[in-house]
Amino acid sequence: MSSPASPTAARIGTPAATAAPGGATALGSASIVPGSAGATTLGSASAAPGSAGATTLGPAGGTAFFARPSALTRAAGTLADRAGTLSTMDTEVAATALPAGAFGGVPESAALHQRYAENLGTVRDRLRAGRQGLTGLADGLRGSATGYRAADTDAAAGYRSLLAGESSGSASFDQLIAANRDKVAAALTSEQDTLATLRAAQQARSQESFFQRLFDGGHDLSDEIDSAQSRVDLYRSILDDNRKILDFDPAGNGRIVELIGDLDAGTHDVGVLVPGTFANLDNYSGLYERAKSFVDADPTGGLAMVTWQDGDFPPNLVDAASASWSQDLSPRLASFSHQLRGAIDSSAAAGNDVQVTVAGHSYGGAVVGLAEHDGLDADRVLSIESAGMGHDVWSPADLHDTRPDVRHYSMTAPGDPIGYVQGVQLGNLGHGADPDTFPGTVDLATGNYPDGTELHGVSAHSDVFTYHSDAWWNMYGVFTGGAVTMVTP
Repeated sequence: MSSPASPTAARIGTPAATAAPGGATALGSASIVPGSAGATTLGSASAAPGSAGATTLGPAGGTAFFARPSALTRAAGTLADRAGTLSTMDTEVAATALPAGAFGGVPESAALHQRYAENLGTVRDRLRAGRQGLTGLADGLRGSATGYRAADTDAAAGYRSLLAGESSGSASFDQLIAANRDKVAAALTSEQDTLATLRAAQQARSQESFFQRLFDGGHDLSDEIDSAQSRVDLYRSILDDNRKILDFDPAGNGRIVELIGDLDAGTHDVGVLVPGTFANLDNYSGLYERAKSFVDADPTGGLAMVTWQDGDFPPNLVDAASASWSQDLSPRLASFSHQLRGAIDSSAAAGNDVQVTVAGHSYGGAVVGLAEHDGLDADRVLSIESAGMGHDVWSPADLHDTRPDVRHYSMTAPGDPIGYVQGVQLGNLGHGADPDTFPGTVDLATGNYPDGTELHGVSAHSDVFTYHSDAWWNMYGVFTGGAVTMVTP
């Protein structure tokens, strides 16, 4: 992607609101048990908790079978591809018809020609029957996936409604914010204790001689101290500034989802920003500042942003080649998008035709793409220096967004090494199609820094978020439905 010579401005439209498909009726006598997010148990009695995004079918005490809607959808795509292959074979067989006289002029020639034609007809009939069967199976799998997702949503909402103060799609954002404030306060106390312990241990080690430090098996604790200090600072900021935390878990690398701004009578746009490789609670403040810059820049107050870091992201570039992280994260992002839409529709912003933009940076772009495959609810999708459109996402047919006519935007700075992996996939490594050339995508210019120098090279991968750079203004334009500058051919 080269730097634009003469930028072209385009206005992002706001289509009429379209109702999402209705939910399916729950089947059987459902017994809902605590489990991973998005798990529903159907049957006559409780079953063990399922894995994320899975539906469990089976009687009490029997073997539990897990149905993954995303796997059903992928299988449907495979069957549809095979049906297409059979259709191609049918066309090729039809083209093999032989002209009269191909079997010579002996008396038996006509009979041989007739038998040959009959055999061709039989082959074509079988190919058509196979194609119809595969198409029917694909349609059935897609319908099952839709039903499972609807059942999961309904059952999870029913279960979560019984839990006071727990994060859930049925709880209002105000309830989630109050519950997570208590969690952050508890995490602050725990992290302060950890920090004090680490500093004491570091101080004690500093008093040891060189030979003691060499043989006592100890190690420098500076990194652990820096990590604990970063978290203490984050938790204090959340509590002191009354920030709106929608989900929070300090365990491991940590999880956090935050609303920046408000869902009120003046809200017209909501953006969701998904980070990429290296994202964890220690460096979360950077993601927060990026999102906050867009909210602060809107003079109308009509833009709210959500930072979505609700799971484990790849900790290094080697792991970032794997699709497994995005495969774990994408169903959760898709589920959250429906929770967000519900919160908007039940807020003072209801009736404003609020436009939701979901943006993924770097590895986050692959997460967003797979979330689209899993039924993301968004009006606009923005890929920012993205690793790809999502594993096995090669065409618009691979996306199953909740809303029709989703508008896609992408930007990749010239010289960003991420460009070398876009569109490259082998096995479970790689992340599908190049988002800049994906059909229907508006390719946005990254342009220059505020001082006029070009955004280019390795540093541009993150520098696109530089405040008031051309790339930043393009992101702002997408988030607010404003003007954008496209790459010129």
